Amino acid sequence: MPEEVAVESNTPAQQPAESSSQKAVETLVLDTNLFIKGLPVSHISNRFVTVPDVVHELRSRASKDRYKEFELKYGMELIEPDGESIRAVGNFAKKTGDFASLAVADIKVIALAFMLEKQANGMKNLRLEPVKNPDISNRELLRNARVAGTEQKEQLEDIEEQAERAERAERAEQGVEERAGQGVEERAGQGVEERAGQGVEERAGQG
Repeated sequence: MPEEVAVESNTPAQQPAESSSQKAVETLVLDTNLFIKGLPVSHISNRFVTVPDVVHELRSRASKDRYKEFELKYGMELIEPDGESIRAVGNFAKKTGDFASLAVADIKVIALAFMLEKQANGMKNLRLEPVKNPDISNRELLRNARVAGTEQKEQLEDIEEQAERAERAERAEQGVEERAGQGVEERAGQGVEERAGQGVEERAGQG
């Protein structure tokens, strides 16, 4: 059965009785609104994830308390989406005209859902192109969107660079660990050979 990944809705829904049985989705990606509005979602999934930016967006004491209570009760995984997923979401939002209205945290939340869905089920439930490009007839709205979009683009580029640096650092760290492991094996092998050689020489001398 394919794993399901969903982004929580901002609309409160009737909460059914909780059960330890199979829930609606395998993984639920949470947005800031859940903690601002106190929306019930524990009945939807058993695994909850979000991006660190969501936690940083919480300003009020009430929203911070809701986050801490939720984390203690249900658990929370903080995951950064990779650069590929961030670029895919940013490019898609530009084509639909939504890019200017999305905050950096919004893009990263959607990118996290994209990344997890791709890891779980590949691209069969995802698309990189919108079904139809929107027709924006309001010129003032279009101009404002372009101005805001330029600012967002700079922020998005910074995010992509950060994600790519993190990926390179992780690959470099894995490479160091592999080389270190190989070095230990080589030294151990050399030690065995040296001891074996010394034993042969000693027995030959005794003979």
